[in-house]
Formats: sequence, structure tokens, C-alpha cells
Amino acid sequence: MAKKYDFTIQRGGRMERTVVGVDGQPHVMDTDKKGKDGHFTNEGEYRRAIERAVAENTQD
Repeated sequence: MAKKYDFTIQRGGRMERTVVGVDGQPHVMDTDKKGKDGHFTNEGEYRRAIERAVAENTQD
């Protein structure tokens, strides 16, 4: 069953938030709150978490 994921990464003075919806599509926005499914400072870990969430939500 698809789940909504909410991740953030700290980049300089701002935080970027990526929400992976139940449709499997990532949506990126600026935020001031930490993501409930993960907050990252490492770009590689952030991208892998998003890729896993997209893969999980696009499986049949």
C-alpha cells in the first residue's frame, strides 16, 4: 500500500523538503520544518531515501 513520505535536507541557510506522494512522484519545496520521515545533511543519503520511497510507491 502506498504511503506519503516527507524528507528534508539542510542546504546552507535553507531547508529543502521533498514529499513523495502516494502517486510515487516527488514534490520539492522550501520549508522551515524537519521532515517527519527523515532529515538529512548528506546529499547521497537524502537521494537514496527519496529513490526508495518512489520505488515503494510505484510497485504494483
